[in-house]
Amino acid sequence: KFNAAPSSQVALAGECFRFLDCQTHFEDFNIPLVLRGLDGNSTFQRLKFYEAVGNCRRRFGRWQDAAVSKVLQLERDLDLITQASLSVRIREALAGRSMTIRSAFDTFDVDEAGALDPVQTWAAL
Repeated sequence: KFNAAPSSQVALAGECFRFLDCQTHFEDFNIPLVLRGLDGNSTFQRLKFYEAVGNCRRRFGRWQDAAVSKVLQLERDLDLITQASLSVRIREALAGRSMTIRSAFDTFDVDEAGALDPVQTWAAL
């Protein structure tokens, strides 16, 4: 007798198949599933696979601006939690100082380049 897989395993497998199909759009709540399913592979291995298979397609587009970029750049699903907690801590610190994100950016963008370099980012944190 066949026992059906739990819905969590079915969802994980489905999202991993979508990655293997080189799809670029993933819902935010499905990205941890893909990362968990690909846990045995490094980000380098994932990227090489994704680009190799994607280049076989006629319309392989830019993945850097798509949701799949998180799957290709984050090592583990726990990195998403780390990013989210850091974001909350920064927002709370700014709110405690009555600063907006824009005013904080302007404060740390001392060279007025419109972007924070690594030194400025570290100083902001």
